[in-house]
Amino acid sequence: MSSKSAAFGGLFTWTENIYKYQEKIEQVVPMKKKAAEAKALAEEMQKKLDIALRDYNEIMTKVTNLRNERDSALANAAQLEELLSRYNIQLNNSGVLIDSLEGEYKRWNESVDKLSKSVVNLVGDVFLAASSLSYYGPFTGFYRELLVNQWKDKVNKVGVPGSDDYELFNILSNSLEVRDWKVYNLPSDKVSICNACLATRSLRYPIIIDPQELAYLWLSKLGNSLKAHQDDSNQFRSVKYGDKKMIKTIAQSMESGWIVLLFDCPEKLDNNIDQLLLQKANSVGIVKADNVNDIFTFDGKDIIVHEQFRI
Repeated sequence: MSSKSAAFGGLFTWTENIYKYQEKIEQVVPMKKKAAEAKALAEEMQKKLDIALRDYNEIMTKVTNLRNERDSALANAAQLEELLSRYNIQLNNSGVLIDSLEGEYKRWNESVDKLSKSVVNLVGDVFLAASSLSYYGPFTGFYRELLVNQWKDKVNKVGVPGSDDYELFNILSNSLEVRDWKVYNLPSDKVSICNACLATRSLRYPIIIDPQELAYLWLSKLGNSLKAHQDDSNQFRSVKYGDKKMIKTIAQSMESGWIVLLFDCPEKLDNNIDQLLLQKANSVGIVKADNVNDIFTFDGKDIIVHEQFRI
């Protein structure tokens, strides 16, 4: 067309392009509409998604809080279980303690009754103990019981109260001391326990006939358990009779307050030891002023005897 007419050719080209443009417009407009609808739908869905995410976050926050509360509740429950277990143990222990105290209460009442009776019977019991300490040492168990029964009859006749179940070791010792003696190999029979009371409580120096060396074993272990005082007194020395240091050791012990075990003695004693025993026996019962010690002659010398000295 442009070859025949330039104006018409240009118009034709423009018309053709307008037509093509119109075709494209007709194709694009529905697409734009669909795009706008899709965009609107996407925005709406995004809003719903945002709401859903917000709700989800809120729910997850609540879930986290609930989990924390659950964990805290479980921890508290475990703590309460532990407290409950502890309180149950304490409750059981309290029950045991109450039951024990109930038994102790009965025992204390019995002890109070026994002590009340002991106070009443104290005069007669102390008299029997003093008599036993002074006189019945050389006798066997059978004759000791005869003596004590005779003394009891005399005491009852003059109206002095005394215990029916009197025993020397109940007056001159206690159960803990007797237990310690047994630990140190003292025989557990009544005669041996009474002998131990005589040996440890008598003011005179005891002489022990010991063919089986039971007393020697007991006194050795008892002496070795002693603890020295600050002035070095109360130490223990074991000396065999006839040892060349025997006299010197005894003299030193008299001055220092040591306890001496002289063993394997013959029937006839050295004159120095015999005089020592006699002087002690004669000094018993003599009232002396306070802080005044005995003065004994030993090995030709006058020795001030320490109050802790025993042989």
